[in-house]
Amino acid sequence: MINISSVPKNFFGREKELTFLVKRVNSFRKGYRQNIAFVGQPLSGKTSLLNYFIQQYINSPDILPIYIEMQKEDFKSFAERFIGTLLYEYLKSIGKSPVQNFQVLINETRILLPNTISYIEKICKDFESRNQNDAYNALLQLPSEIKKEANKRCIIFLDEFHNLLYFNLKSPFTSFGKVMMVQRDTMYVITSSEKSTVQKILSEKLSLLFGNFEVIELKGFDFKTSEQFIENRLKDLFLENNLKKFLVYFTDGNPFYSDIILAKIKGICFSKNLKVVDEQIVAEAIEDLLFNPKGNINQYFQFLLEATAKSQTAKNVLIKISKGNNTVTKLRLSLGIPQSKIMQHIQLFLDADIIEKNGVFFYFKDLLFEFWLRAILYKRESGLISNIFDKAKEFQLEFGCFIDHFYHENNISNEEKIKKLMALFQNEIVEINEKRRILPKFEKYIVEFDDGNISAIIAKSGTKNWLWIINKHFQSEQHFCEAINNICKKFPTLTTRRILVLINGIDINSLLFTKEKNFWIWKLKDLNRILHIYNNIKILD
Repeated sequence: MINISSVPKNFFGREKELTFLVKRVNSFRKGYRQNIAFVGQPLSGKTSLLNYFIQQYINSPDILPIYIEMQKEDFKSFAERFIGTLLYEYLKSIGKSPVQNFQVLINETRILLPNTISYIEKICKDFESRNQNDAYNALLQLPSEIKKEANKRCIIFLDEFHNLLYFNLKSPFTSFGKVMMVQRDTMYVITSSEKSTVQKILSEKLSLLFGNFEVIELKGFDFKTSEQFIENRLKDLFLENNLKKFLVYFTDGNPFYSDIILAKIKGICFSKNLKVVDEQIVAEAIEDLLFNPKGNINQYFQFLLEATAKSQTAKNVLIKISKGNNTVTKLRLSLGIPQSKIMQHIQLFLDADIIEKNGVFFYFKDLLFEFWLRAILYKRESGLISNIFDKAKEFQLEFGCFIDHFYHENNISNEEKIKKLMALFQNEIVEINEKRRILPKFEKYIVEFDDGNISAIIAKSGTKNWLWIINKHFQSEQHFCEAINNICKKFPTLTTRRILVLINGIDINSLLFTKEKNFWIWKLKDLNRILHIYNNIKILD
């Protein structure tokens, strides 16, 4: 089948990524090529981004956008889709109305591009004689043939690029790299939901080309965009601000989860003729999507679990991590199995990008999957009650308590959140800004300064004192530097370690100033990662 990109319905956000792509394509038109690799969790919006960009931004007749969804299939099927899509886009670029049929596309293009069609027929003969590697090498050269005969350059979009591994070819990445090195008139944009796999491909199998790929991680929406997304999808309904923030936290900005959950909420309100979204409606929507065996998200998580956890022990490892047993020591004590066996499962989950490692901790990349494991799968497998209706009611009650817990945690001050976090430290190793740090056990924490914009906490660990400065609101470089100087003068000899927590950003001069003062810098994303590792609610700002 030919791959034809289509505009995703209700596409939202991603202005930064779209601007970036426009800039790179404009540079390509001027003769400078920079290949791009988008990596991100499954369902993070990579495919939607590419399709929206192709349909809305590539409108030049001298550029052919070739979008290919790479599947776990045989190479011949992929090659026919590649050839068919290229011919389809060529005919469309010259005002034709092509049909999605491989042989018809060949026949229609034969008069227009005889040399290219002759070249394609040689590739097809290699298929028939089972010279797959020769056919693959020739296929990679096809965009150059189009450039020579039609004077049109190609941008090749390879969605889920890592699936090239399944084509049963000899050194497919080496061949790809050799062609790409000399193919200056073709630009590549690749995506992968397997971040670890594709980074390994780029850094090892395509090591000479690693610098030719600009790697961009596509994450969920930030907090502000997530709120705007919710407002956009529920624009005819009233949603209290705390509940809106809960949905931002619960979905972690994932556009797929957000879209499905908000659509379900909207549907429930419509069926009951309601104009106000409350906690009960949200709990009902989540119960239907995650708890109900037929729920869309539940079925997706079941599929994900079966694909990655092949045994009950493997499932138990994931469930234990979701419940806070997220170090090897805790897993060994809670599961009662050898550390070597635990690490075998852990490595598989790391390779599949289900979990990540930070210092001595393991944590889930997908927070909703983590919730499903902890609050639904675990209780489904270990609960005493078998009646599905009673279990559903119990789940809705527990989910209401979960929302209340979020409200409480979200409404306490950032200083109190950080003090609660400090109380959990037990000399564990974490990684922040690519450096390993030990978080000591603190016995005492005192807020010593707070002017509304900047606050300071002195934390005592044995004979040592740590100074934590929290930047809540940035007014100006002058105000910031004066406040930092005053705090440091107040504790000139007491502190052995200084940490600056940036709830809000600061300018470059202020950042350099704090580095000169020997501060460790924790950005909000760093703090939130540590909060997540220690099973605390993230700060939404």
